[in-house]
Amino acid sequence: MGRSGRKAWRWVGAAVLAGGAGVLVAANRSPVPASRLIRVVFQRGGAALAVGMAAHVPDGVDTRIGVPYRIGDQDALLDVFRPAGVREPLPLVVWVHGGAWVAGDKYDVAPYLAILAGTGRCVGVGLNYTRGPAGVHPLAIRQINDAFEFLTDQADRFGIDPTRIVLAGDSAGAQLASQFAAMVTEPTFAAEVGIAPVVSCGRLRGVLLHCGVYDLTRLGELTGLLGWAYDKIVWAYTGRRGLADNVAAAQMSTINTVTAAFPPTLITGGNGDALTATQSRPMADRLAALSVPVRTHFYPADRNPALGHEFQFDLDSEAGQEVLRSTLEFLVERFDG
Repeated sequence: MGRSGRKAWRWVGAAVLAGGAGVLVAANRSPVPASRLIRVVFQRGGAALAVGMAAHVPDGVDTRIGVPYRIGDQDALLDVFRPAGVREPLPLVVWVHGGAWVAGDKYDVAPYLAILAGTGRCVGVGLNYTRGPAGVHPLAIRQINDAFEFLTDQADRFGIDPTRIVLAGDSAGAQLASQFAAMVTEPTFAAEVGIAPVVSCGRLRGVLLHCGVYDLTRLGELTGLLGWAYDKIVWAYTGRRGLADNVAAAQMSTINTVTAAFPPTLITGGNGDALTATQSRPMADRLAALSVPVRTHFYPADRNPALGHEFQFDLDSEAGQEVLRSTLEFLVERFDG
């Protein structure tokens, strides 16, 4: 999340303390009050990172903002970034934004997608989905599926080659991306969720996962403000409080549903992000055990300064630039392979 995100978390903690018993009682009755507070965290952190990334966006990128991809759904909007002057159809990167399933926006990842498109090698698409508690699982997965159907139907309009796709996500968006990819590659799991993916295994060339969540049971290990927040987040997004007998939470734990057919994957995580040890590294190990081609971008535990959640979006840092290079190398490998 970076410095701005940590400041926002402290602001939320102060707000909870200032509100006293009234805030805590309201948060125990409904996930809505906590979701609103948590949304502030990601709005502040995401906006700050987007401003920093914007300075790195090259010229020569055509942009279409707020394209509807699902009739009658005001949340179902996407942005398209395409290198100007390139006529042939290009591979597609679809990015699912993070925000703990209750916050975040496609705006947060727009500069990163513009940077990827600026290489001239791909079309970048960032999409919005209905966040909890207004929408609960698996609505966001259904919206992602509908976005792919729309992009396939409109491939000529956007200059897309729909046979070469990489699905990407950060934080909660990485969980959503991993779940969708697991459904594409495992029909039994897709049937369990109740969605028939419109993307075939052959078209989904790779998955890019930054700072994600892949095992919700381990969120129960978090304590303090983070533990309090994730309890409310799970409640908001699954519609059910707690992890015990929570079918949605089980389906979201893709570390248990991936198979050997899962697409080649790049996984990253910062050494100062609590999710790296409990989520990203175990997911990478699980994929490797299944013989899925997996590349990782991790750092030693003692790296100083430590790299926090969403560090890859800080493109003014050496680490952010390193992950960007790894990302571009992965995309070229998957699209040209």
